[in-house]
Amino acid sequence: MQTPAPTQYSDLTHQLIKPDLPLSCLPFLFLQVQRDFEELPADAVPQLRDSLMQLLFRFGTGSPAVRTQLCLAIAALAAHLPAGQWGEGGVLRWLMDKFSGQDPGMAMSCMLELLTVLPQVGKIGRWWVVYPGGSAAQI
Repeated sequence: MQTPAPTQYSDLTHQLIKPDLPLSCLPFLFLQVQRDFEELPADAVPQLRDSLMQLLFRFGTGSPAVRTQLCLAIAALAAHLPAGQWGEGGVLRWLMDKFSGQDPGMAMSCMLELLTVLPQVGKIGRWWVVYPGGSAAQI
């Protein structure tokens, strides 16, 4: 299966919102964000970020695997963007603002998942394993 071109991120996320599309393509979305972010037009970043959040709101109470894949895609995006592009307070404040007004159970599940995966995505989208005690190794 061929992954979409970077300029097709928003098209892919809008297609994912359709209930009849299989969600098996979510890992490819993460890989695209992780690997090809530099090719994404700057004006498409906010749309991608908002689309990922819409998907997380929609599927956040569903399958834990789907929630994890969406959180990984958001974490990969966070690894590429400077804190200032998320607004005052950085990515965590932006996420808290987005989750306010949402179902508290869904918001808590998603925020905990995001807090779990954010440290696993290293600077510029490389994977790091964080070991107990705070040491890390790139894989």
